Amino acid sequence: MIRKPVSHYYTGCDGTKLATDLYLPDVVPGEKLSTIIYTGLGGRKELYEEQKSMITALVDNKYAVLVIELRGNGASFGSHEGFLNLLDGQDVKAIMETIAQQEWSDGQFATFGGSVKGFVQDLIAGAQPKGLKAVIPCDCNIDFYYQDFPNGASRHLVSGSEGAQGVLGVPVDEDIDGSMAQAAWEEHRANLGFLQQYVPNMRRDSVNPRIGYAPAMVIPTWERLEEEKASGAFYYKNGSWFDPGATAAMLCYQIFGGKLLIGPWRHCEMYHCNKELPETGNMPVFDMPNGSFQWEQDYLQFYEAVLRQKGTYLQQPPIRYYTVGETPGEEWKYADVLPFSNTKREKFFLTTEKSGSIHSCLDGSLKGTCPKECETAEYTVNKDITLFGPGMTLDRNLGSSFAKEAEKCLTFTSGALDADRELTGIPLLDLWVTSTHKDGIFLAVLEEVLPDGSTYFLADGAIRASHAKTTPNPYYNSLEIPYHAGMSDDLVQMDEKVPLQLSFHLEAVSKIIHKGSMLRLSIFCGERFYQQPEEVGEDTPEIRLWMGEGTESFLSLPWITPEITHFAGEIQIGEEKQKADVYLLTQGIYVHCQGEWSHYPCKVEREENGDVIYHAENLTIEKTRKEDKEIAVATGRLSFCLKASLPDMRK
Repeated sequence: MIRKPVSHYYTGCDGTKLATDLYLPDVVPGEKLSTIIYTGLGGRKELYEEQKSMITALVDNKYAVLVIELRGNGASFGSHEGFLNLLDGQDVKAIMETIAQQEWSDGQFATFGGSVKGFVQDLIAGAQPKGLKAVIPCDCNIDFYYQDFPNGASRHLVSGSEGAQGVLGVPVDEDIDGSMAQAAWEEHRANLGFLQQYVPNMRRDSVNPRIGYAPAMVIPTWERLEEEKASGAFYYKNGSWFDPGATAAMLCYQIFGGKLLIGPWRHCEMYHCNKELPETGNMPVFDMPNGSFQWEQDYLQFYEAVLRQKGTYLQQPPIRYYTVGETPGEEWKYADVLPFSNTKREKFFLTTEKSGSIHSCLDGSLKGTCPKECETAEYTVNKDITLFGPGMTLDRNLGSSFAKEAEKCLTFTSGALDADRELTGIPLLDLWVTSTHKDGIFLAVLEEVLPDGSTYFLADGAIRASHAKTTPNPYYNSLEIPYHAGMSDDLVQMDEKVPLQLSFHLEAVSKIIHKGSMLRLSIFCGERFYQQPEEVGEDTPEIRLWMGEGTESFLSLPWITPEITHFAGEIQIGEEKQKADVYLLTQGIYVHCQGEWSHYPCKVEREENGDVIYHAENLTIEKTRKEDKEIAVATGRLSFCLKASLPDMRK
């Protein structure tokens, strides 16, 4: 059982007293410990209870764990600004400087946590504290504005959440009579509620009339990126396909490098996917096949590698992701570059040709060629469509059906696929539109229509027309995503006659689309729980969608071409043979043998006949195809025996 923590007030960057709980293992004189920090909105007791198992495991493995109540929370003094406060990073930095002076501290720090606790880690890194070695943010976007205002379309209502004082905090050890906790709580009356930071028709640089400035959650993030990079912290980004932060996880990897994990979970459900928990709220019991992930053990191995330079954990491929619907046992995959090296995009053009598959406002088709002549489709905005609903903004609807709501939309359906195909990456959408209103929100839903007629929700995306202007951004553009800065000077207007181009992405997805299935894209302009621009007014907007040459409206999908990169067999070292897994990826050869990883950076040669040769120092592996199976042959210091190669399940 974990020992009772030492509770203490440390001073933040401006002298504000912040309550902390320090969990320490038994130490011998002279022993030095690295410190793992866990912090976010809420009280110390709640923070501990939600990660009790992990905190216990860390202490058992000779790490100190510091749980911090941010200003405006629990027994900490000060007030918070509803969601993020730029002072939070500076506060934690000040505390780290004090901890580093403790006799037992080795001066090294790491963090972990999801959602708000993930955003706070970005703020900590931006403060550039000495000794910060690693951060593990989960299900949060380095650019929060893009997460909750995708291309200017707010996922939140703008009323409510006016009070945020919270409950009286648990006193620290030195607060014998609880008077300090009471005094801190009185200061919390100045806290802002979460939604008080939102204003109608939000621009990224809008001054919020409720608080008099642009809050930290929406101001441009890119100004602080170089500061975060300069921290030198190793980024291990965690994301979930069922969370709007899946794309964000990829973006974070492009910015910071490090490691990336994306699993088949809902918002922060990764922390519960390997546990038996009752169904609560919108966090159902996890039931994705082979989707459990021993994250606590994984984190411990990561900390051992980064903080203690032990083990070969960092030699494994840096990207690991789960593909929904993949062959049982093969759902988890490795990669080492984004976009994935074997990605090939395919355009599906929107046409008015009837698919005959649905009774909707327009039963159009997705075709491989663009219509030669101009085609248009009219649409009267229907605000009675439900995509998310209250409380569902942080959990995407993957696996659910949008079929009934699709009948109220413009729909475009493809022909049936002639084979199973892997859809992994970020779908892109280009629309050309005119409207009777100057602004409006456009939403898109992509579904798989299975042979039995049922549908599977794959991805969604949104854009506010006034945010149509795209701006170069190296990180977004490296993922092939158009970037919309959303600044006041960037705003544009729709017109009744001149089509406006809307280029935006749908959320990232990884799913096997089954043979015989069709793809359906639904386009609509109203949703009960999306914030609508004030310019819409009371009258109903009339929309026209344009298609054909000159106004090519299309969907671009990232297909993974069938290619075997994983070979299971034996590695021969000298006279000894051992079972091993070999991964042939873009940036080298990765070998997993007896629990240890080895990485061989190499030069890759792709022959005209389709063979691939990987040249590393003292090792060459040739991947070729024989008898309709891919095999790998190695020469050099290590040799790979072709005892078992993985079959291509899509053949």
